[in-house]
Amino acid sequence: MSFILGVFVFCLGAARAGAQAPGCRCTPTDACWPSPREWNGFNQSVGGTLVAVRPVASVCHDPTYDQAACQVVSSSYTSAPWRSDQPGTLQQVNWETYPPNNETCYLEFPRESSCGQGRVSVYSVAATSVLHVQQAVRFATNRNLRLVIKNTGHDWLGRSSARASLQIWTHKFKSITFSDDFSSQRCYVEPRMKTCKLDGAVTIGAGVQLLELYEAAKARGLTVVAGGGGSTIGAAGGYIQGGGHSLLGNLYGASTDNVLEFTVVTASGDLVTANADINPDLYFALRGGGGGSYGVVTSVTLRTFPDPSSIKVDINVTLPSANSDYWSVIQDLHTLLTSIDDAGGSGFYYLFPNLGPSAQILLGFFFNNRTDPVEIESLWNPFVTKAKSYANSNVQFTTTPLAHHTDALIPQLQSMETTVPITIFGSRLFSRSFLSTPTGPQQLTSVLSSLSHPPGLSVIGLVVAGGQVSRNTDIDSALNPAWRTTLAHVELLRGWTPETPFADQAVIRKNLTEVEVPMLKALEGPDNMGAYFNEADPDEPNWQQSFWGPRIYQRLKDIKHKWDPSTLFVCRKCVGSEGWDDEGLCRV
Repeated sequence: MSFILGVFVFCLGAARAGAQAPGCRCTPTDACWPSPREWNGFNQSVGGTLVAVRPVASVCHDPTYDQAACQVVSSSYTSAPWRSDQPGTLQQVNWETYPPNNETCYLEFPRESSCGQGRVSVYSVAATSVLHVQQAVRFATNRNLRLVIKNTGHDWLGRSSARASLQIWTHKFKSITFSDDFSSQRCYVEPRMKTCKLDGAVTIGAGVQLLELYEAAKARGLTVVAGGGGSTIGAAGGYIQGGGHSLLGNLYGASTDNVLEFTVVTASGDLVTANADINPDLYFALRGGGGGSYGVVTSVTLRTFPDPSSIKVDINVTLPSANSDYWSVIQDLHTLLTSIDDAGGSGFYYLFPNLGPSAQILLGFFFNNRTDPVEIESLWNPFVTKAKSYANSNVQFTTTPLAHHTDALIPQLQSMETTVPITIFGSRLFSRSFLSTPTGPQQLTSVLSSLSHPPGLSVIGLVVAGGQVSRNTDIDSALNPAWRTTLAHVELLRGWTPETPFADQAVIRKNLTEVEVPMLKALEGPDNMGAYFNEADPDEPNWQQSFWGPRIYQRLKDIKHKWDPSTLFVCRKCVGSEGWDDEGLCRV
């Protein structure tokens, strides 16, 4: 390993110039960048887990072309599980590129095309112990390096990668431990629980992924409040630290509402516990204040619940085009959302206005803790009957009783193991009060219908709040307060192909930020509601307001300053990042 490290650093550092710019991290072209000998010494201190990282497609490009290795990459390139197992990959490959220097390393490009490092970290500590994480934090601090925390690479805002950085890769922390009676040294659960013990909890390592967690819980007749958007998402990483919506939210609350404890390596290199009684300020921040900002989480303890029965509803509406009938169906759906919420429903709807010869609406909803499909069918029948009345419509409607919610959720996760094409989000949270008004559903639908809809791309609506999420107003956490009044989380999907020039990508991003998302914001006012930290416009302006609001953001900044006074932990649109450039390399 030391020889490989030495050669790699030599190649990167051959043009090292001299003094670093004031207020900047050390980079491979600076004299302060560690020497090969220093990197090798660091490697020994982390048990040989230091990896020199190159973009995975580099083996498919000259001068490092390797036919056998390239075949492996080619066969696995769009596999989400494979990507989560590589330190140098992200689930969204656009965040591996670096537009200012025109750096890409796409598999789709010819062998002779250049392969740049882009935003892929230079080195990764493939940590298997807390000690490895502590050593990496201390080394980055002492050598003034840009530090990145990565789990599985599911990141829509570019927070898991950074140019010229050292990465701490938490993917190998795979422990899962269940407890029937979890408690800490002192009473730390929410005051409303009025007890210091819980009937059930699970403590997971930072690298445990959703499918692994759900399967382990199901084997015990249990479930947890975690995500449902992909089998390989890290349950303990940015997902839960950013708030964590869930299909069980209506029944049990937001994912972050059900976190009991964190263990965290802080900027000082210390391992600390954070719960409602021990380091409660850090506990507050980690429950919704964003991953990668306050420390490196090594484990999370979550409440467990009995795996509830459920009624699953699937509806597919197809019309010849996105005509007035199509948008009328969508308006009717938005009108129905309050009744769905009242019935305990949660789910997703996908709008495909431009599928070439047709337009489509796909709906998948769960009604948890329910056993009577007739009751649920009666809720949906007026909507389905009206949709069927439109000319040339094709409507499929099924209800499926489930003994357990995970009977459908786990197969759903297993089917989501292919990475999606390059995609960015623009999103907004919409309140129940807005969608309960006579004009709210019409106004939202009118805005969506007026947007351009590139072929194949969709609008996604997530009904993952309401119910217990709305009732948990007494929980003191950094979750965006807008979630407590949210009924629908609406996302606009925009994207491009690897061949799209950076200049054209910038046009798409600018239009999303300056034209399309403001149209959504205007519906309830730009200073009302907000956006979900994990699924938002990567160029969200005034993101402090959108993700948290001024009161919680100031509290988070104070906590950040206490636990990370030198701002070791920096990521895009994260707490305290306004003092740094977009790459987190230089102060501004």
